[in-house]
Amino acid sequence: MMRTKKQQSNLTQPSFSMGFKESIFLSAILGWASPTYILGSLLKSQKSNTDLLYILSTIAIGIFSFIFLFDISSSILKLIFCLVFTVFLVVFDCDRRKFFDNATIHFCNSIFLGLACYFVAIDLYPDIFTEPIQDLLNKINTSIPTAFTMLILCLIFQNIGYYLIWKIFSTSSGNWFLSNKNLTNLNFIRNSNHQIILFAILIGLGLVFRISSIASGRFFYASASEAGAEGVSSSIASFLAQFEPLYKVGWLYGLALLFSRSRDTTIDLKNTYKSANNLIISASFIFIILEIFYQLISGSKGRFLSFVILPIATVFFFSHKKVSNKAITIFISIIALSWLLIFPTLVIYRNVISSTVLSRDVTIINFFQKSWESLQALSWEEYQQLIFTPFNSAGNAEAVSALTSIVHFQSYLAQDASNLWQRLLFFWIPRFLWADKPEIASTNIIGRLTGRLGQDDNVTSVLTTAPGELFIYYGLMGSVLMILTGLITRWFNEATSPFKDFTAFRLAVYISYLPQVITIVSSAAFEAPTTGMILQMFTLYATLYLASFL
Repeated sequence: MMRTKKQQSNLTQPSFSMGFKESIFLSAILGWASPTYILGSLLKSQKSNTDLLYILSTIAIGIFSFIFLFDISSSILKLIFCLVFTVFLVVFDCDRRKFFDNATIHFCNSIFLGLACYFVAIDLYPDIFTEPIQDLLNKINTSIPTAFTMLILCLIFQNIGYYLIWKIFSTSSGNWFLSNKNLTNLNFIRNSNHQIILFAILIGLGLVFRISSIASGRFFYASASEAGAEGVSSSIASFLAQFEPLYKVGWLYGLALLFSRSRDTTIDLKNTYKSANNLIISASFIFIILEIFYQLISGSKGRFLSFVILPIATVFFFSHKKVSNKAITIFISIIALSWLLIFPTLVIYRNVISSTVLSRDVTIINFFQKSWESLQALSWEEYQQLIFTPFNSAGNAEAVSALTSIVHFQSYLAQDASNLWQRLLFFWIPRFLWADKPEIASTNIIGRLTGRLGQDDNVTSVLTTAPGELFIYYGLMGSVLMILTGLITRWFNEATSPFKDFTAFRLAVYISYLPQVITIVSSAAFEAPTTGMILQMFTLYATLYLASFL
C-alpha cells in the first residue's frame, strides 16, 4: 500500500502554471490570502528574477528595520515594510524550491498584509468607512501608529515561530508527517469498505453538534430558542462543536475524489476503490445541497458562501485542474449574485428572524418573502450601504478598529495575565471537572470600555482580534506569543498540506481547517481560536484513529 518515491514526487507540485484566469479565480476564493500564493507561483520557475528580488527585499528589510528604531508613525512606510517582509519570505522559499511546501504561512502573511492595507486606508482615507467607524476613529486615531506596530510585531513573531522555533521541536520528528503513522495519509485504508466506514464516521460525528442544536430548538443562527426549547449546557455544546468540522471534511473528501480522478496514483483513488469512490461522491453532492439549504435558511448571512461555495471552489482549484473560461464565468457570476442579491437579502432575513417568534402561522417562506419585499423597498443609498458592509464596517475594517481601540484605552484594560496562561496550558480540562476554570476576557466589557458599545449594553460581544487580546495582557511585548500560532501553523502545514503530499483526503482536511489557521490574527481573539484549533485537530486525529480501529 506504500507509494514509491517516484509516485510521491509526482504529487508534490501543481500541474498547471499560474495564468491570468487562475490568478483571478484564486483571488476570488481566497481574498487577502491569495497575493503571496500568486507571487510564489509566478516566481517558482524563474530563478534569475528570484535572485534579484531576494537581494532587493533583503536590503529593504534592513533599511526599514533601521527606520523603525526611530518609532516612525507613517502608515505608508509601515505598509511597505509588511509588503517587503512578506515578499522576502516568498522569495526565500522560492529560492530554496520550498514555496509550496510552506504555502500555509504565506497565506497567513497575506492576511497580515490585508490588515496593513486597511490601517493605511483608515489612517489616510477615513471618509470611505461608515459613520460609526468614522466617529470611533475621531476619538482613537492617535493610537493608529502603535496599533500598526503591534500588528507588524505579531507578523514577525509568527514567522519566527514557523521558520526558526519549529526547528527546535522538529529535530526528532523525521518524516512522520509523510509516513504511515500520520493518519491523514489514510494508509490504514485496506479496501472499499474501510473507505466507506471512514466517510460515514466523519459525516456522523460531524453532524452531532448540528443535530443536537436543532433538536434543542436552536436552528436559526441569529437566535437561541425563541420557541422555548431548552438547549444543552454550554460546556457540552462546546465539546460537541469540536466535531463539526468533520462534516465538512467528509463531503469535501467526496468532492476532492471527483476533481482528482485524473491523479490515480494516490492511495485513495486506486481502481480497487472505484465503487466506494462513486458512492462517496454521490453522497457528498447530497450533503452539499443540504448544507447550502441549511446555511441559507438558518439566517447566517454570508456563511453559505464562505462555508460551502468557497470551499468547493478551493478544492477545485487545488485539485490541480486548469481553470477554464466556463469555470471562471460561473464562479464570478455566483460571487456577484451572492454579494449583490443574496447577501443583502440574508441580512434583512436575519433581522426578521431575530425579532419574530416562529409559530405555526409564521414559516420560513414568510420570512424570505418579507425579506425580499424589504429589500425591494430599500433606497439606493440604503442598498449601497448594505452591500458594502463587508468592506467598510466588517471584516478587516472591524479588526483594525478593534485593535486600535484596545491600544487607545489600554490603561483601562489591565487584566491578570495568569488567566491567559491558565487557559493556554489547561484548556483541555472540561469545565465540569474544574468549576473555577478562568473565563475568556469579556468582549462585552472590552466593547464598553473601548467605546464601541453603549454603557447600557451588557449583552453584545465585540471583536478583539489576536493582537488586541495580547496587547490587553502584555502590551507590545504580547506579540511574542504569536510564536505559538507560528508553531501551530507549521504543524498544520506539515501534517495536512496537499502541496507536500497530494491525496484527496489531505486536500479535504486542509481546506476544512485552513480558514481557522489563516484568520487567527483577525478573528475573535488569540487564546480561543488558538486552543480551539488544537482541540479540533486532536478531535480529527482521534476520529481517524477510531476509523482505523474499526
